[in-house]
Amino acid sequence: MSAVVGTAPALPINPADWSYLAEGGFHIILRYDGEDPVLSGRILRIGKKALGHQKEEGGKEPAGPAAAVVVPDEAGARRKFERGVLIPLLGEQYVQPGDAVTLSREDIWKIHLSIDHLRPEGRIKKDNGDWSSACQLEPDKTAFWLKLPSAPSTAGPASPTEDRKKKGIVIAVEIKPKGATMPVGTLVPPGNNRLKYRVARFDAQQRFKAQGKQSWGSIDRPCLYHPRELYSGDAGRAAATLKELMKTPQNKLRAWENGNMLFGAGSGKGGEDMTESGETAGEVALGKAVVAARLAGGDGTPAEALMDLVGEILAKEPLVSRLVAAQALDVLEVEGGGLVFDKLVSLCGGSKEEALNMLEAQESDPFVAEPTDKDLIVPKATLEALRAGSPVLAGEASSIDTLHAKGLLAVEKLGVKDCVQLLRRYIIALGVMDCSVMMSLKSIPAEPEGGSGGEGQPSAVQGTDVAGVFQTGGGRRVAYCVSVVDAGPKPPTKLSGKAKHEAEIWDFVAGLEEAGQVI
Repeated sequence: MSAVVGTAPALPINPADWSYLAEGGFHIILRYDGEDPVLSGRILRIGKKALGHQKEEGGKEPAGPAAAVVVPDEAGARRKFERGVLIPLLGEQYVQPGDAVTLSREDIWKIHLSIDHLRPEGRIKKDNGDWSSACQLEPDKTAFWLKLPSAPSTAGPASPTEDRKKKGIVIAVEIKPKGATMPVGTLVPPGNNRLKYRVARFDAQQRFKAQGKQSWGSIDRPCLYHPRELYSGDAGRAAATLKELMKTPQNKLRAWENGNMLFGAGSGKGGEDMTESGETAGEVALGKAVVAARLAGGDGTPAEALMDLVGEILAKEPLVSRLVAAQALDVLEVEGGGLVFDKLVSLCGGSKEEALNMLEAQESDPFVAEPTDKDLIVPKATLEALRAGSPVLAGEASSIDTLHAKGLLAVEKLGVKDCVQLLRRYIIALGVMDCSVMMSLKSIPAEPEGGSGGEGQPSAVQGTDVAGVFQTGGGRRVAYCVSVVDAGPKPPTKLSGKAKHEAEIWDFVAGLEEAGQVI
């Protein structure tokens, strides 16, 4: 198999200098632990596709380095999306595009061999070995990656690796906030799917996955967490639902102390065993680190105090409201996404490949700073037919049917550019809905050494290269960094799959309601 040469600079690496940090459905994350100052405080994001590795018959090992095909600058395309789409939507202080690099096929193979024994079994089973040689170097978000407000402007960002080793304790938290909004589109068909107008999809999906009868995404028990509480803008409500999430974190809540994972490191299924105190083992370990980091205070356990602090910071920063606005870009919902994609395929002469190519070509185009309709080429009347808003939520079945019929007629009138733009918004919203919010926190003195300065200010929101500062009610001072990672874009190929599973979820919910169960 011939190789395609990547356009990003080559990065020769020694696998012994990199440790396995985490992975999701599309990427594996390694952290640099060596002594090279250029790589200090960096992580390496490796795409889990597009290499051409094949598993040996009946085995889990990839076919070897000779099978690898280098994909040209996949990480560069990701960076273009971050700069052109995510920064205008979410703010440059919350999005830090990485640097695209290319690994040799031999180094990719060595990494495979060095970390496979550390990976969750479920991830290995789903991995076909197609790792990309086009990778991305990014700041390590499990450390403190911004400078403190009192640091001179010429100092530059702090070195996370040095911070881990020499500068005290940093607690990092990862939250997957999930969906913020209820659907207001008109393309949800008659039947059980319309339960989504009054039942949060996250809650429904959790109950559905916990039944264990489907072949995808099974969990032991539903997650005790309500995304809309986190997005409420109220610190108390956000903290309360994060405390619920601690009991069943799944893959939606994790925490580190100086880069070492303390919480959420299990299989990602359900919660952990309770101790005699009523805390999980992960909560106990996290609580000890919170106390050592001098971040504890107030009522409850130290781990709960950390969630109170995180809730206060999320309520203070504008990030949460921007995540909500970005998700509101979607007017299609899952069912509408499937309908409009089918319309695009028909406009492409029945070629699904051509339709997907159109969407992929649009993924990284620049986007407006505010998610308004002024950039849309879709006629206003068409948009109104697709996004009815509150009448859908409050209306009777007959009025919803009327709105649905108008929505279907609007889809029939869409042109190619209309379809692409609506689907692009849908894909962007899906990516933001599935993002992670990373927050690193460290205690700082009430006054900087030698007199007044930036750290002495009561409070300050995060800047592009300067950490935020929060002063608690007890006079403690905390510096923090907040960032959004893994915010997409979702592959357009996901459109058909999501629509396929949607009816299964809502038929299951309807059965629960018929049995008198409340979600």
